Amino acid sequence: MDFLLLFALNSGSMVILYYFLKRKVDKTYNQGAFLDRVEKEVGTIITELNHTTERNIQLLESKLDSLRSLSTKVEYVIRQAEDDLGRLQDEAEILRRRERSPGQPLYNQPRAPKLEEEPLDPREQKKRQVSQLVLQGLELSEVSEKTGMSIGEIELILALTRR
Repeated sequence: MDFLLLFALNSGSMVILYYFLKRKVDKTYNQGAFLDRVEKEVGTIITELNHTTERNIQLLESKLDSLRSLSTKVEYVIRQAEDDLGRLQDEAEILRRRERSPGQPLYNQPRAPKLEEEPLDPREQKKRQVSQLVLQGLELSEVSEKTGMSIGEIELILALTRR
């Protein structure tokens, strides 16, 4: 009989403990509350990713603008170097002709006298101003501010100058 009484008390306490723990677990891990917490956390992560992505895109666009500006400057400098090289090659050819025939004129036709330079029209002045500012290392946006021209106009002038 003692055994049955102990068994009944033990079984009863186990049932009470089971229901107590089950209620505690159900409160803590309620499926709806759990899903709400997961949804909130996922929303926070997505928001952070969006902000990070936007910052990265802005940085990339900034770097692309810098590269475009540098590319424009490099192309302009290369064009100037090519022009200088052509001029130096012409001068070298003139010197070679002098060495071959020291007493004879280098040209068949007489050179025209140097005329005073005519004042440049406003478009030519703008072209020169843009070229000088780019050679000084200014960004296209800075050149745009100084000249009052759009970046597209400046790019066009530089592209036409390269030809």
